[in-house]
Amino acid sequence: MKSRDDSTIHMIPTPKSVREIFREFKGRRAGIIKALTVDFDRFYEECDPEKYALCLFGLPNETWEVKEPLDKVPPEFPEPVLGINYVRDDAQEKEYWLSYLAVHSDAWLISATFYFASLCRFEKRARELLFESINDLPSVSEVVTEAILAKDPPPPAAAAPHDNRSTRRRVSILPIM
Repeated sequence: MKSRDDSTIHMIPTPKSVREIFREFKGRRAGIIKALTVDFDRFYEECDPEKYALCLFGLPNETWEVKEPLDKVPPEFPEPVLGINYVRDDAQEKEYWLSYLAVHSDAWLISATFYFASLCRFEKRARELLFESINDLPSVSEVVTEAILAKDPPPPAAAAPHDNRSTRRRVSILPIM
């Protein structure tokens, strides 16, 4: 693995309270959502399959980066899914690739957030508060799925064949392996 500069150190904050950890979570989440929705074209281009295995990092300041995994972090720190650029062109549809990234980004966000919480040795009530605060927000997967549905809405009820089933289009999410 090639050496990276010291700018990666900003990836590991030192939050001390539930409020700070939640603020970090919200910032990283917002950055990932931006990459997978608003900035999708730029994000797609940065995921060049010819490059070394890349990761999507949501940053605390609501931005995102696509880069190689970090090597200047503790080995126990959770890392986002590796090799997002390899599966980009293998997915039959961009929707499938996006749902894959969204699900794995949710897992990374939760893992990183509770990693920080464990370092702070929070009591049960503080951990519950953090978990409840996170659950009050829609997941990255939910936001990305809604964005996909909004881009390609189902036909209006009047134009669709009439039956009692829902006309809402479903986006398939990866099965848990």
